[in-house]
Amino acid sequence: HSPQTMTGVIKVVKSWMREFDVEIKRKINVKNATSTPTLENEKLPTAEEMEELISRSPLRTALIIAFENQGGLRPEVLGNAAGDNGLRIKNLPDIAIVGGRATALRTPPMVIVPKTLSKAGHEYLTFLTPTATSLLITYLNDRILSGDMLGPDSPVIAQSKHCKIKKKSPFLTTPGICKVVSDSTRPRFTEWRSNYGHRRFFDVQMIISEGQNRVSHNFVMFWMGHSGDIESVYTTNKGILPPRLVDEMRTAFNRCIEVLDFRYNRKEDELTKQKDELKTK
Repeated sequence: HSPQTMTGVIKVVKSWMREFDVEIKRKINVKNATSTPTLENEKLPTAEEMEELISRSPLRTALIIAFENQGGLRPEVLGNAAGDNGLRIKNLPDIAIVGGRATALRTPPMVIVPKTLSKAGHEYLTFLTPTATSLLITYLNDRILSGDMLGPDSPVIAQSKHCKIKKKSPFLTTPGICKVVSDSTRPRFTEWRSNYGHRRFFDVQMIISEGQNRVSHNFVMFWMGHSGDIESVYTTNKGILPPRLVDEMRTAFNRCIEVLDFRYNRKEDELTKQKDELKTK
């Protein structure tokens, strides 16, 4: 068995024995307990692979992927394991339903992750790139046209109306989210871990952005839901950050779009090509 499996088994056995007031005081060492042999050959997705995957995925799946690799969100933020909670429309303060259509009031739009969906147990926020925003608006308008009455508590990622499993909750579960992404990812891409590889893509692009002085490390830590200086301020002020700090974070994220959004450079190249063609006419 792998070191992780053995460590897990030991924890379960200790927990079970404590139920009978039996406690193991002797320390049990597992060789290479922190090693991750299944990840040693993991390949990081490239921007070209990410664009290909999103382009050929169903709309809802493409949006899930974009939330992960363009916003840094974990799958469980979009829908928890039980399927009774997940990201809601009210967690997207810059997205509004105007005249029966979804629209972005500000760009890049903000995503607020409540503490009930945060792995670290604290509320945080992040933003979305133009690619993710476009997919989000298209997906929400698609649901509105199909008769979905969207409200503040409506799920951002909804359970499919054609789902064979009848559930009271409209949220897609974490396993369900991972499955639809995995189904889209494989067999074309087998070298990386679907959902978590996507979030890793966000992380690496942000490291590159830091190296180019586009963004502060503290901002990146906060956007990815990690504890840090900004999280401490956010928690102390009960989920309220100074408007100037939020504006600076939005501006910084905007500077990162050139690195993060894999469709950005292609659009810029197309615009340059069109300008060159006009000059030659």
